[in-house]
Amino acid sequence: MNPIASITQAELDADSSARTWAFIFYLADHPEAQASSEYRPFWLTYIYDAEVKNGGHLQYFHNKGVSSVQETLDVLRSIGASDHEKLLEACWSKVKEAPVERVSSLQEYSELALEQSFNAEDSAYYKLPQDLFDLLEVHFEALFKDAVSVSA
Repeated sequence: MNPIASITQAELDADSSARTWAFIFYLADHPEAQASSEYRPFWLTYIYDAEVKNGGHLQYFHNKGVSSVQETLDVLRSIGASDHEKLLEACWSKVKEAPVERVSSLQEYSELALEQSFNAEDSAYYKLPQDLFDLLEVHFEALFKDAVSVSA
């Protein structure tokens, strides 16, 4: 595989996650790469984690919908993130009963947040002993090494 991004050895020495971040930044700027079969499992799971950490499960479902939830659950299972998988499954069950509607303003989002709460699930997510980002770095390490070259 040809590298899609590059970093310097100094960047890697300064931050052991530099490869991961270079990979994430590349995917963020290249939606077609996000959808590729080799990168999609990482991307779906990374986005799930990022959305939940930024604004909870409501934000995840509001921004991403439900079309990729099953795929995300499958990746979570495959990388050993069973606690994360259980939480997403529980939240998805709630969303199946009461779909998260898209809103167009912060005021409407505030009202939505009052109506649809994932507070218990969000609290549980933040308290999990294993951070999902750390699991992703371990599981996808070989992919990052192939995709991000390191130069002197």
